Formats: sequence, structure tokens, C-alpha cells
Amino acid sequence: MLSGVALLRAGRWLGAALAAVALGLTGAAAAAAPAPAPVAPARAPAGTAAALVRPAGLVVFSDVPPSIQFYEEITWLAGTGITTGYSDGTYRPWDPVNRDAMAAFLYRFAGTPMHWPPEESPFTDITPSTPFYHDITWLAEEGVTTGFPDGTFRPWEPIARDAMAAFLYRFSGEPAFTPPAVSPFTDITPQTQFYKEITWLAKRGITTGYPDGSFRPLDPINRDAMAAFLYRLAGEPEVEIPDPPFFVYGSLRTGQSGYYLIDGRTIAEIDTRMPRLDLYRLSGSSYPYAVPNSANALGIVGQAMYIRSDLYASTMTRLDSYERYNPSLPPDNQTYVRVMRPTRDGVDAWVYEAGPRQADYLRANGILVGSGDWLRW
Repeated sequence: MLSGVALLRAGRWLGAALAAVALGLTGAAAAAAPAPAPVAPARAPAGTAAALVRPAGLVVFSDVPPSIQFYEEITWLAGTGITTGYSDGTYRPWDPVNRDAMAAFLYRFAGTPMHWPPEESPFTDITPSTPFYHDITWLAEEGVTTGFPDGTFRPWEPIARDAMAAFLYRFSGEPAFTPPAVSPFTDITPQTQFYKEITWLAKRGITTGYPDGSFRPLDPINRDAMAAFLYRLAGEPEVEIPDPPFFVYGSLRTGQSGYYLIDGRTIAEIDTRMPRLDLYRLSGSSYPYAVPNSANALGIVGQAMYIRSDLYASTMTRLDSYERYNPSLPPDNQTYVRVMRPTRDGVDAWVYEAGPRQADYLRANGILVGSGDWLRW
């Protein structure tokens, strides 16, 4: 059975070239055209949120499953190009946001406006060679940041929640606002630094504080909460959530022909396990079959592969055809069935597995492959 995006059966394919043709791809054109570049928001006029569109290109992070708090907000942040995450495919939602990264986020949120960074730094602790120098100096030029009284910006320090409130208030044009006489939070008063900015943030619904009624102004803001703040500042636009990925098992790292069918069509590939599945093969063959096993909590190793949204429906149709799976027929009458199962990371993914009759036959006559192993052809 073909794993997730499924095309890993070397015995079924005649090689990469033939496989590419099967999807209408040839030679160097086997990789599909890159996804369209995300559309960034324009800088908001005073007192308004940035006007945003639905994400044009989706980025999926290996540590941001749909079950996580602020999943939609982080997905939006990635889709608009405000964040690209880390080079290892993670977003690290619970890490604090440093001040230099905050400058970069706001610069991209504003639509990457034209800006010529000054040759002489406005802050004593950054130079033109400092990462995000361009974004930091733009932030200063716009009056969003004034730095510290000693002339520093402190780019690698986490930004505190009160300073974040001040940044967002200034970024929005410092709209007219009269702060309330009674604080909406238990741990700030009208005498608290940035009280006006924090209460404006609350009035706009950008922050709701913590369940205990506090705001915790001096705590650093984490990357997940920052995504939520910017999403709400933007007016909570509609978010395009990725289609469920396909789970692919087998050895993807040795260049099987099936891999080339996927290349260029995915927007992310996440290493994971599919619990409660075993791999079986028949004597004299290395061809793998995924077989359900309710007692197996470990599961088989593979990758969850997200398919580009513009190719998703056609790719699923072709994979069903290759797997000889007909969604309109009862599972008992089919060799393989497509089932949605949760991965170890809590991501619901499609996987092709042996149908009930085929599974019974494999359990009785097949050879169990170590569930935690990559299958080597």
C-alpha cells in the first residue's frame, strides 16, 4: 500500500521519469510552479487595523498542530509572510519575542514600505551590520520605538507586554483615546507606565489579559501571543487553514521514484509517527502494507506532507486512482482504504491502509516489520 502522499512503492513504478509523467510532469518541470507569494498588509492609517487578505501561500510549522492555542493566528501570520519561522521548520510558539524580531514583524505587517536605513545608527548598540538593522531603524523613523534613555535599543532582549502595547498603539497612529479611571486589569493602575496604551489594547479587544484578571505588563510576550495580538489588530481576517496532509511511510531519504511525484507539490513535510498502524510484507517481497492494530500505541514512522491547496483535489484524485481506492464502495470490497488518523503530533492526516479483508490476510500470512523502523527497499 502506498503511504500517505502515497507514491512510495518502487515495485509499482517504473522510475522517476515515468512517475513524473503520471502526474503530467516531465524532466525539470517535474516540480510544480512555486506557490504565489503571500500578500502583505498595507500600513494602517491612524486608528485602524491593517487591511489583510487571505493567505496566498501557506506555511505549516512542525511544532504548531491544529490542536495548539492560537493555531489559526499563527497560520495567518505565516500565510501573510509576517513570519517565516525557523530554518528547521519550527515556529517555537512559547519562546519570547526579542525586540529585533518584533521590529521585523511590524515592518512586514506594515507591508515592507520603502525605507533607506541611515548610515549612522540612531542607537548606540546597533550598527548597519546588525541583523534587522533596516527594520529597527524603520521602526524608529516611524516613531514606533524611541529606545531606552541611555540611547540603546537592546535588540536581543525579550519585549515586555507593556512595551508591546506601546508599540502597537504608536504603530496604529496613536489614535485619540481616554483611558478609563478604573483599570480593567488587577495588576495595573492609572499610574502604571503605558497604562493608556495597555487599556487601549484592551478596549480594542487586542488583549484580554489572563484568566485571573491580570495583564502582567513586565512579562515577556511569547511568539504565540504576539501572533494573536497582530491578528486581532488586523481585524481578525478570514484564515485559510491547510487541507489535511497525507501521511507517507517508507524510506523517503533514499530517492525512491515516488518521492518525485511529491516534489514541488508540498508546502511542508513533518517527520512524525502514525500510531496504531503496523507494517507487514509478504514473503519474498519488500512491498509494505499498513495494517491497523488497536493495541499498537507506537505506530510507524513517516512524514505528514501538506499538498499545495491549488493541487490538493487533483492530487487526492490521482492517489486514490493509484491506490485503487473508490470512496463510494464499502471498505470490505477494497484492497486499500483511505482513512484519516491523528499523527503523534495531533495532526489529522490521510493514510492509505489495507482494507479489512486484506488486513486479516496480512496478519495471518504476512511478516511483521518493526513498527518503529524506516522500511528499506
